[in-house]
Amino acid sequence: MRGSKRNSRWGVTGRALSLLLVVALGAMIVAGLSACGGGGTDVAGTYKFDSGTEEGMEGFTLTLDGDETFTLGMESTEEAEGMTISGTYTVDGDQITLKAEGEDGESEAGTVEGDKLVFETITWVKQ
Repeated sequence: MRGSKRNSRWGVTGRALSLLLVVALGAMIVAGLSACGGGGTDVAGTYKFDSGTEEGMEGFTLTLDGDETFTLGMESTEEAEGMTISGTYTVDGDQITLKAEGEDGESEAGTVEGDKLVFETITWVKQ
């Protein structure tokens, strides 16, 4: 009985030890993928304007909530009245898409690069 030889040190069969090793390696791979973003990228948080060609965005804040909703807003100042745009966002790997609420429902696609959200004309940095 080859497969039933017991390891004298741990008292398990060779087959049981092999199965245990396969399960342990599988768990380590799943944990590693989750840590590397394979389980989804956590982008929730508050972002400030970093750079870009969009004029007048310096005072805006982009907030991504954990429920996949966002708010883009600026508080009222002496020079300008505040405004807010709300919508939803999706993340697929390092790709993020913001979709504004309303009939037009404009959307903007970008990439997640560390603590930055990079779109065609604007980059946001996480606070």
